[in-house]
Amino acid sequence: GVRDCPEPLPHAYAAELPLRFPGPLRAGARRIPSIVHFVFGFKGPSPPFHFINFVAVASALAVLRPDAVMVHCANEPAGFLWRLIRPHVVVVQAREVQEVFGRPVTNYAHKADVVRLEALLEHGGIYLDMDVVVLRPFDEFLDRQVVMGREDRHGLCNAVILAEPNASFVQKWYGEYRHFDRKKWNYHSVLLPRELAKANPSLVTEANRTTFHWPLWTEKGLRTMVDSFAYNYTQNLAVHMWASQLLGKKSRYKDFGMNWCFECRSTLLSMLRAYVPDPMFSVVLVRDGRSAKVEETLASITAQSLPVWEVVVVERDIPPNASLLQRDVNVSEEVSRRMRIVSVDGGD
Repeated sequence: GVRDCPEPLPHAYAAELPLRFPGPLRAGARRIPSIVHFVFGFKGPSPPFHFINFVAVASALAVLRPDAVMVHCANEPAGFLWRLIRPHVVVVQAREVQEVFGRPVTNYAHKADVVRLEALLEHGGIYLDMDVVVLRPFDEFLDRQVVMGREDRHGLCNAVILAEPNASFVQKWYGEYRHFDRKKWNYHSVLLPRELAKANPSLVTEANRTTFHWPLWTEKGLRTMVDSFAYNYTQNLAVHMWASQLLGKKSRYKDFGMNWCFECRSTLLSMLRAYVPDPMFSVVLVRDGRSAKVEETLASITAQSLPVWEVVVVERDIPPNASLLQRDVNVSEEVSRRMRIVSVDGGD
């Protein structure tokens, strides 16, 4: 049989234009402040804002309902999706990290590693990578000092960090950057926090890997996210989509984009359909009394299976009257629901 798509989100949301989100939850003081942090734009000027990035920010707003979302930008993103989300966040100019404790920092990922720790020390809150999709609230962890998720048995992944302001664990972690070695790719971001957690178990809560970071970044893990209905995400509070691997030049999924969410190819992508802004496409028709032509054009539009759309029908010198148009034009209920009638005078 045909699979029923889309899969429902565990925390209901539907992106509609103009874009809206529920307001802050304001559930009372918790040890970890109601602030979400993202770090972006260390690769260079006008970085593209991918659909994965959009969903990361939108899901944080929709599910966590924080008091604020702070996007710490070295360079502000560009593109339509960023323009949609920007009014809902606080853009913070991040410092251009050239060094930490006098140690040179040259790679964009290492610079972002430093900025996230500095932001958490100052403000506390929830840090998320720009490819982490939030599925459920983090309530169970908000009265801990620091929370991180296992990536594997050797490391704690810094793509999701919950911390109180000036947390002792984050202080120790940041202090270890006095010995930063840029040749050790993931030592300070993944391996070191695990070592510190073993030495200081009372300062950090280790969430199991299914909480934030499962499926993994392996070929099998990427296939589970993008091309499989075998995993149901019931244990996940969030999903780390591993964008560097998923969209990498050698990845079979490097062309992943918003349109994949409408192809009914995996549990996760089917759920993410809810974050495609609706309507994404507007088709404008000028009727001029030619109902048959409008009907023919509407049939052509619906045959394209556009994911989310609307039809704007322009009537010249005729008062807007949806029922009149629907009487003259044979349209389905779905087309009728997505139709707007606009009246203009003949001179326009």
